[in-house]
Amino acid sequence: MSASSHPATCAKTHRVILAGLASVALLLSMTASSLAATTPQSWHRLNVHSDPAEHERFRCLADDVWRCRYNKMPEPKLGFAWDQTRGTFVGVETTEDWECPTWFPAEACDAADTVVSGTSEFTFPRHSGGFSVSQQLLVGDNGDLWIYWGDDFQFVCPWYSSFAEATPSNSDCTFL
Repeated sequence: MSASSHPATCAKTHRVILAGLASVALLLSMTASSLAATTPQSWHRLNVHSDPAEHERFRCLADDVWRCRYNKMPEPKLGFAWDQTRGTFVGVETTEDWECPTWFPAEACDAADTVVSGTSEFTFPRHSGGFSVSQQLLVGDNGDLWIYWGDDFQFVCPWYSSFAEATPSNSDCTFL
C-alpha cells in the first residue's frame, strides 16, 4: 500500500495543508487591517488670517501613533503667499479623556469622534527658526478635521478634505 493511499497519511496531509492555508489567511487579514489603519488622510485650509491668504495642507498616517506633515502649497495663479513653512505632528489618541472646551464652536465638538493629542514642530526655512506647540486633532467619522492649538495660542480651526471646500466663509478660526 502506498503512503498516499494510506488514510492516516492523507488525513495528516490535509491537516497540514489546512493549517498552512489558515496561516496564510491570517497573515493576509493582518496585513490588510494594518494597511487600512495607515491609509493616508489629507486636509486643506485657506488661511485668511495671512495677507495674502495661504493654502495650507495637513497629511497624516494613523495607526497607534499619528504622524502628520504640514506644509503650504504654492498658488501663484491665486496670488497666495508661500513661505516654505513646514511642520510635523506626532500624537496618540486621547478621545476617552477629552472634554470639549466651552468656547469651542459646536461644529468642532461634534467633529471629535477621535481626538489625537500631541506636539507639532514648525520650521521656517527662510528665517532659520521654528517652534513647537501642543495640538489636538479633532477628527470626525465623516472626515471633518479641526486642529486646536494649545499653549499660548489658544485657537481652533476647521480643515477640509479638499481645497475647493475651504472657502473663505468656511475658514474662520475661533480664538479664546
